This record gives sequence, structure tokens and C-alpha cells, in this order.
Amino acid sequence: MKLSYYGYAIHDIGEDRYHLFDIRPFLSCFAQLADISFKNRFVREGENYFLLGVEQDFYLYLATRQNEVIKRINSANLDVVEINDLLNANERLGCASYVWLEKSYLAFTSTMMAPRSPSFARFVNDLFKEIGLDRYRFILYPFLECTSIETALSAPFLGRSEIKIQNNHSLFGHFANVLGADIQDFSDVDSIEVIIRPRPRSNIQRAMSKVLRLPGIETSEKIVCRGRLESLDDALIELHLAGRGHVSDELNNGSDQDILRQVREAIQRNHVLPQKVNDHEQTDAFTTDNLDDLALLGNVVEWPNRIRPV
Repeated sequence: MKLSYYGYAIHDIGEDRYHLFDIRPFLSCFAQLADISFKNRFVREGENYFLLGVEQDFYLYLATRQNEVIKRINSANLDVVEINDLLNANERLGCASYVWLEKSYLAFTSTMMAPRSPSFARFVNDLFKEIGLDRYRFILYPFLECTSIETALSAPFLGRSEIKIQNNHSLFGHFANVLGADIQDFSDVDSIEVIIRPRPRSNIQRAMSKVLRLPGIETSEKIVCRGRLESLDDALIELHLAGRGHVSDELNNGSDQDILRQVREAIQRNHVLPQKVNDHEQTDAFTTDNLDDLALLGNVVEWPNRIRPV
């Protein structure tokens, strides 16, 4: 599972101003509401979407998947059963993403078939609309990074790597020649992608040091290496040496509490994240003026007054 980081802000459409606004009290109060009918209003393409609190600032963001064909199979006898046949009348299969919220950014990770981060932004905006605050838009800003080739060359460990060469690149003909062709033969080829895969648990730093020193390689469309920048005890991270990749960490599957622990640890050890958060918070286009009507809903007793009947 990939844990990705996003800054966020609130766009006041009426005034066309962008606000740094801590969304945590607002969403915490929504999660505390006991109004089940209201929480069932968030439907897109026949599927329900729910935001449920796990612990403070940590949420399950779920989508039902009743329109998917999902079966249970017994590996001993290969008997197959429809999952939906095993559910009670009010039960539906849900696929979960996880959201960790901070005052100006969030961390988001998804399991298979679970909703993605753009869906979460739409959910918050649907919530604004349901309570009569659709003058606001919740906007996500992905944190992006690019690592220098010099940094990668000094890394103590490099693993699986990918390179993408466009057909107008100086190295395109070189790769075509390696494949036994010339540039004319590849005239209809848009790009060449190369995956350099290590043997299990092997360090291919020496091999990649040759590849990354090829003349002009730094202008490739994409170079991504999985590596460790400091000690061999650090987790593998993606190093984007050309183009820009999402600031992210890798998580293992597990229980809600396992995921929460891993998210906290990932945030603590991510060496790029603090600067990205600071850059986001210092963006000149953002104001820190308070949004009183949203701030008011940081108190759960105010919510029943905002929920309109269907």
C-alpha cells in the first residue's frame, strides 16, 4: 500500500480566495454525529461513501461495492459463493481507504478497490453542499519531489528501477540498437521503458551507477529507483530522478491499528515531508483568515441546525 501526502486548502468561490483552514474539528464533529440517515446520503453511481473515525485524526473512508462481482472460493474444493449472498439485509461489502489528517495536510492510503484521494475531496465537497456551504471547495495539492542523480548515486542501496525514454531523446536510438533495430525501424514507437529488476534482496547500486552516468540520461521522461538514502535499516522509498513523483511511503496490509501505527512511523521518518508542508503553508496565494461558518461546525452541537431535510 502506498501512503501519499497532500496539502489542502479551502477555496471560497464567492470571494475567489484560498484559505489555509484546519479541517480536523469539522470532520471530527461530522464523524461523531449519530444521524445515520444523514450519513447515508452520500451516494455516487449507486455506491455509498462513509467517513468513520478510528482514532483522533485517523479515519476510514469507505465505499460500498455492491455493483462489483465478488465471490468467495473454497480452495479445498473450489466451491464458489456470491459474497452478497452471505450478507444480511442491511449489510454491504465495503472497501476501505485510510486518511490521517493534520492541520494543513493529510496522508492517504488505499486498499484494492477502495476509493482514491480525489474521491475523498469530492466527499468533503458533497458534505459542504449537504449543509448549505457549497460556496466552499476542499482542494488537495499533491506533494511532489524530484531527487538528484548525485543523491541516488550516493545512496547505500538501490533496488528495482524504471527508465522511460521518449522517441525524441538522444538515447532512444541507443536503446533501439540494443534491441537489434535502428531509429528508422522504431519511427512509430513513442517511447521505450526499461525495468531493471534486482535478484531478491540484492543491491544494484553498482549497476545503476553505470546507467545513471549515461550521457543525457538526466533528461529522460522518467527515472524511478527504489532505494535507501541513509542507512540499510531505513525503509525503501521511491526516488524520482526525472519528472516529479508523489512524496510517499510504503505500508504493509494489516488491521486498522497496524495501519495507524505504520502511518505515524512513516510521517516521523519521511525526511522530505516537513519541507513540503512548510512550502505549502507559506504559499503566497493562501490566506489564514478564519472561515467562521466552517469553524462554527467544529462544535458538534451546531450540526443538527445545518442538516436539511431530504
